[in-house]
Amino acid sequence: MAEQCFENTPLEDILLCPNVETQAGLVPETHFLPHPFIQTMEVPVLDADSDYKKMGTISEDIVPIAGQGFVKMSLMIDMNSVTSNLVGNRGNKKDQTTLNIFIPGTRAEVLGFKRLYKNVPGVFVVKDQNGRTFVVGTKDAPAYIDNLEFTTGAGPEDDNGGTGTIIANTNLFEYTGDIVLKTEPVGG
Repeated sequence: MAEQCFENTPLEDILLCPNVETQAGLVPETHFLPHPFIQTMEVPVLDADSDYKKMGTISEDIVPIAGQGFVKMSLMIDMNSVTSNLVGNRGNKKDQTTLNIFIPGTRAEVLGFKRLYKNVPGVFVVKDQNGRTFVVGTKDAPAYIDNLEFTTGAGPEDDNGGTGTIIANTNLFEYTGDIVLKTEPVGG
């Protein structure tokens, strides 16, 4: 390892008051924007002038191409999570983010979404129970649906809907920009 490669690397404390409540779970909604519809998305770069928070935050709006925007998907409450993990060999680790979701109801519109977007990269935006918004995937390293399995369930105690795993080979970023929603044309 080169002696000088860390000389300008920031080093700061990461503290949390033990009286601050930190809730688990996601708000039961996600937003999705297909990769081809992303015009601009500024991801923070690693540099000596940045602090940890700047390196972990996308603060500029994700801008869709004209006429496009994020769409919403309702999720089942208490069945969704985001995991940010390191993968790869020791000394050569890379970031990977996984979004696990459950879309309630096996119905035509969710089956159609699965059929149309099963191989289309994109960006997913989720909010946690603490009010923080996170981005899964970027313009340069979009998220892909790894698995999306729907079931009607066998009995009344079973869940009816789709369990999905979405993976992006990039960092999980907190997002402080606006979510530009797709608007339907009048009469559409």
